[in-house]
Amino acid sequence: MWYLILLLLSPPSLPVGTFSALEPGPATIPGWEPLTFGSGYSTTDYALVREGGRVVVRADSRGSASGLVRRMDVDLARFPMLEWSWRIDRVHPAGDATRRSGDDYPARVYVTFAFDPDAPLTDRMAHRAASALFGEVPFRAINYIWANRLPQSRHVPNPYTSSVCMIAVRSGNGLAGTWQSERRDLVADYRMCFSREPVGVNGIAIMTDSDNTKGSATAWYGDLRIVGRP
Repeated sequence: MWYLILLLLSPPSLPVGTFSALEPGPATIPGWEPLTFGSGYSTTDYALVREGGRVVVRADSRGSASGLVRRMDVDLARFPMLEWSWRIDRVHPAGDATRRSGDDYPARVYVTFAFDPDAPLTDRMAHRAASALFGEVPFRAINYIWANRLPQSRHVPNPYTSSVCMIAVRSGNGLAGTWQSERRDLVADYRMCFSREPVGVNGIAIMTDSDNTKGSATAWYGDLRIVGRP
């Protein structure tokens, strides 16, 4: 009886990546696709592995940059919270979220947001220009990163574009090698980064990269889900 009551009171959720329900092997994940950056980039290796009694995604980067992305539309009025777990072997010694040369992270969760027709004209024009030059690009995005130098809970613009915000959910090697569970309010974080209300989410990615620092990194990603408020 109490179990049914708790179940009814639990907030609704949307699965983003239920890796634990899959079998170990190459990272062919239903609903997910490779996120690559052109022929000039080596790709990070992703695989489904058994870790601590469950199946997770392992990412191995050796001077490479690519990710896995789930294209999905999320109504943030109903589902504003993102939850996931992750683990890294170590941070990049040369990693620096404020410099292009240090724009590498052993683990990041990348959230893209839908086009905002009420955004300032300069923002809309910049987005159209970028899309014309480079194809489909996100209007705005938040990178939840495991940083090296950026203090935990700090946020800065991405060194390549102010339309992407970097938030240090974790920082440094102190918790490297251990699983960490995260919960972020996407609406509150968007307001913090861009001083506006988000229209909605249109994609979520995981990514481990080391192309700028020319180093290496290994990370593990557990299940991701979008959750409504309690």
